[in-house]
Amino acid sequence: MPTDWCPPAGAADTADLKGIAPALVVTAEYDLLKAEAVRYAERLQRAGALVEHHDVLGVDHGYDGKDDKKALETYAVIARHVRRALNPGAREAG
Repeated sequence: MPTDWCPPAGAADTADLKGIAPALVVTAEYDLLKAEAVRYAERLQRAGALVEHHDVLGVDHGYDGKDDKKALETYAVIARHVRRALNPGAREAG
């Protein structure tokens, strides 16, 4: 990894997030990278861009390849956000 590279969730990244697209952040409860994602969600919240932070309980990084039920539940959350982004005036089904 280049030494000048900094992930957007890294503590060293201080870029202004004002004007960034609305975001959904998905974390896994036991993921070693969760703290970085929570930090990023907090930055998005301060910028007014966080739509939702969805924490998948009881799982670790890569859970979607191991737990079909949790994966499908999370994919439904993501799909709901994509539908809302594409058609903000539409009512939710069900």
